Amino acid sequence: MSSVLVITTSFAPENAIGSVRMAKLVKYLVRLGVDITVISPQLDEDTPRDDTLESRELALIRRHTVAQGRLFRATIGRRRKKLLASNQAASLISRGHGGVRSSLRAAFYRYVRFGYTLLRNWDWQRQVARFCRDSGLSDQRFDAILSSYPSLGAMWAAARLRQRGLSSRWVADFRDPVNYRTNSDSLIYRLNGLIQARILSRADVAVAVSAGVAKKVGKGNPLQPIVLSNGYDPEDVASADNPRSDRAPGAAFRLAYAGSLYGGTRDISVVFRALKEIVARGVVSLPDLQFHYAGEDFAALRRLAAAWGMEDVLVDHGRVSRSKAMALQADADLVVVATWNTENDQGIMTGKLFECFMMRRPVLGVVNGDKPESEFKHVVERVGGGWVWEAAAEDPKREYQRFVEQLGRAIGHRSQSTAHYNAAVRDYAYPALAAALARILLSEEAVS
Repeated sequence: MSSVLVITTSFAPENAIGSVRMAKLVKYLVRLGVDITVISPQLDEDTPRDDTLESRELALIRRHTVAQGRLFRATIGRRRKKLLASNQAASLISRGHGGVRSSLRAAFYRYVRFGYTLLRNWDWQRQVARFCRDSGLSDQRFDAILSSYPSLGAMWAAARLRQRGLSSRWVADFRDPVNYRTNSDSLIYRLNGLIQARILSRADVAVAVSAGVAKKVGKGNPLQPIVLSNGYDPEDVASADNPRSDRAPGAAFRLAYAGSLYGGTRDISVVFRALKEIVARGVVSLPDLQFHYAGEDFAALRRLAAAWGMEDVLVDHGRVSRSKAMALQADADLVVVATWNTENDQGIMTGKLFECFMMRRPVLGVVNGDKPESEFKHVVERVGGGWVWEAAAEDPKREYQRFVEQLGRAIGHRSQSTAHYNAAVRDYAYPALAAALARILLSEEAVS
């Protein structure tokens, strides 16, 4: 039996989108007969959990949780918790609008955050190495080590354990690039680029969630990543049963959005602009529209809607479990999924898109940024999952009018589904993705 050591800082039962990718890949690797050992962080008591990520396959693997170092937790970690509890952290690092002094202070705290991130990840990889030594795990040999970003600690721990001889093969998985340009100072961007290049110089294989991320991660590096998309688990459909059959005839048309708006920087205001126009045309009345939201950015969403006089359609569910968020989307007539596509950051494929694929719900995509023809748009169109508006379209006026017409038809017809998924959607199911990953992990031919 082949054996793989997985090192990740986001794993079941943590309620985070990063946990889904690794938990599902591990689940189906186990079904393929791979012997799995997972090392992940010890979760704090206040960390949100999602028990639906657990499965009988995860009960068969060896799981080890490793905490941050005692000194780190007692000093820097404690200080960070206080900042988060008082909601000061976001305001400290946001770009100031109060003059030079405010901007300099914001820049200073962004570098403090960057230094904290490096120190936290360095500390965790040290604790992982110590755990492996003290537990005897260092004496074992694995066919491959798989580490998953977005956390440098997992990458650094994998590099260290590979050097110790736990395996001769290290596969580095990039759910995101290390060097995002978005909201990043030029110096921090360059430093992250150097860190990323160092990882690639030491790994044997790299994989990335999209062609855009693969291109960005591999730029200027001899090691070019293989694309291994995010996906959906067909068996999760049972935990997101569609309750729409209980809805009365003539019920309000429902749109849904689940997840972060990043304080409003993930801008979906075009949806409210279009809804206002559709109401003005008489296609639908305001009381017959509902926009359901699950997440922590309702205040930002309300500002976006209020700018177009559409705040009355909003329904706030707050932060909910992944299963409840999926149920909310399953009951929607249209699911709004937002991302961005810029010259510097391409291939951003949010996990919410693949939940729509799983439930076969129609996607109303919103892509901000300065580069048209996003990978997000092409994937949605490839599987027949809905339609997408792009801010950077070559003809913005025509793009917007097309968007309004399509949304208006969907609302006017009150159709049960405006998506026509085809067989290509099965390429994004985790059983197929895990089979591809197994070939990458265990076969030299996969990287030739």
